[in-house]
Amino acid sequence: MAPWYLLAALDQFRFYTEALALGDPERATLIGTIGVTTVVQVHFLPENCTVSCEAGDLIYDVATAAGIFIPTGCLMGSCHACEVELAGGERVCSCITPVGSGPLIAVYLLTDPTW
Repeated sequence: MAPWYLLAALDQFRFYTEALALGDPERATLIGTIGVTTVVQVHFLPENCTVSCEAGDLIYDVATAAGIFIPTGCLMGSCHACEVELAGGERVCSCITPVGSGPLIAVYLLTDPTW
């Protein structure tokens, strides 16, 4: 069976083409923008693990789903226990930061012996 995101895209395309065939370009434009998801690859280092997810998913949720441990404290971004470093050197709290829309996002997991 095809992955869920491909099935959703095919369904969306079917509705889009039906609206165009009915001569309703306004509805076709609206349908073309609803439910569009961007699938991106996230590469976690030093685990060297690459997983697929939707742009907008929280980095912490993607890591947890992949079985990668990121320490947490408050899950609101206040304590910075879940801090990770993105490929550009920017440090962010993974519990409140969504995955971007680039084709491949590298996330460096930081280790802190106190957590």
